[in-house]
Amino acid sequence: MKTPPISFFKNFLSVNEINQLAKETGFIVRVRKITGYYFLMSVMFYLGDFITLRGLSESSFYDKDITRGAISNKFTKNSVNFVEKVFYSILDQKLHLTKINTKQFEHFKDIKIVDSTNIFLKNSLSKIFPGAGGKKNSSSVKVQLLYSYLNSRISFIELTNGNIPDQKYTINLLSLINKKELFIGDLAYMVFNFLYLLNKKGAYFLGRHNLSRVLYYKTKVRRKNGIEVEIFKKFDIIKHKEELQKNVTEKFLYIKKKKNYIQVRVIFFKTPENIANNRRRNLKKKARNNNKSKKANKKRLGLLDWSIFITNTSNEQLDYKMIHNFYRIRWNIELIFKNWKSILKINNSTVTKNEHRVKFELYSKLIFAIIIQKIYQRTSSLLWLKNKELSLYKITDLFIRKRHELQISLLISIDKFAATMRNITKKAIKTCIKEYQKSRKTTLQIINLAIEEYR
Repeated sequence: MKTPPISFFKNFLSVNEINQLAKETGFIVRVRKITGYYFLMSVMFYLGDFITLRGLSESSFYDKDITRGAISNKFTKNSVNFVEKVFYSILDQKLHLTKINTKQFEHFKDIKIVDSTNIFLKNSLSKIFPGAGGKKNSSSVKVQLLYSYLNSRISFIELTNGNIPDQKYTINLLSLINKKELFIGDLAYMVFNFLYLLNKKGAYFLGRHNLSRVLYYKTKVRRKNGIEVEIFKKFDIIKHKEELQKNVTEKFLYIKKKKNYIQVRVIFFKTPENIANNRRRNLKKKARNNNKSKKANKKRLGLLDWSIFITNTSNEQLDYKMIHNFYRIRWNIELIFKNWKSILKINNSTVTKNEHRVKFELYSKLIFAIIIQKIYQRTSSLLWLKNKELSLYKITDLFIRKRHELQISLLISIDKFAATMRNITKKAIKTCIKEYQKSRKTTLQIINLAIEEYR
């Protein structure tokens, strides 16, 4: 397989474009010891797990002595505007790719996955970056991420305060999910108003059913005047449990709020008894921990006999037996977060006061993450034609281990840097392929095998 050309890698970090953005944002006003480009590179390719002012002042990117004070003074509001501009410029770069193509995906223009992760900060920053609460989360930044599965592309990222719940954030996602695209989200994003508007615009959704949400069915009743009308009645899962004893059962029901409603397919996957009992024990323990006198709701305990999913797709678009396998796709975004935290160390911060430094460091690490993601995106699309999958974890780890080599190449020239990036990518294509195991199949393997089984 051909490795992407040198030009592909040169486009990521253009010296002239980055320095121009530094001037436009007021980060660099006139020629100084520190340029916008090298300041960003010193943070991006920092060789330790925790970025320190001493480490930055001793960076190889500066040919003159720079004090820690001088470095600290560069972390301003303008520096954040600068690094944000660079970040979104790289994120928005379009690539011409081969989409993941399997028969089951043909009904959807794209599959969009949304999730968030918290970056915990020092408690001293809680007034600037309030967390969700509690001793362990008094200060945090939340990363909201939208991932295009068929393109292996991160389509959208936004940083918010950690105390903004995912439920409220859904209003910002509506414009990012288009007609005939499938949205897959965690339970927190499956709020009615958002799902209603998605359905109204011709988009699709798939997610777990919120056990506190009421399901309805339609029935006909005759009024006193003899006219027959349709009304909504509550569907009590426990009362209908005898109908739900198969391994997989599908029901056509409704979810509603006031006068608005959506017809959905509700798919009940029977949970093995040992797993259901374990869930019940965990729920009881959680109830006791929250309130010593509180007992877990009996009805909710009964509902743990099933894993329940809702979707507005048709059976032709998504066979009900495939729902659980499709939902596995959501773990791609979890793996991205895991890589960012365990390998790129985006959650490691020593900052105690300067909010601008927090944001600059985080965006710098995310720029490196996006560059790796785009290389993964490009190579994955080519490998897909050969029925191979690239491991995002392995390629991320490889680039981090080669960070010092990348730093040295940048000091020589952008051409040398691009050549080094290409060589690392070439190695990744050989050494970072997912290893297929009989005991542990990839998501795509599971979906393709299921398609054959249910065909």
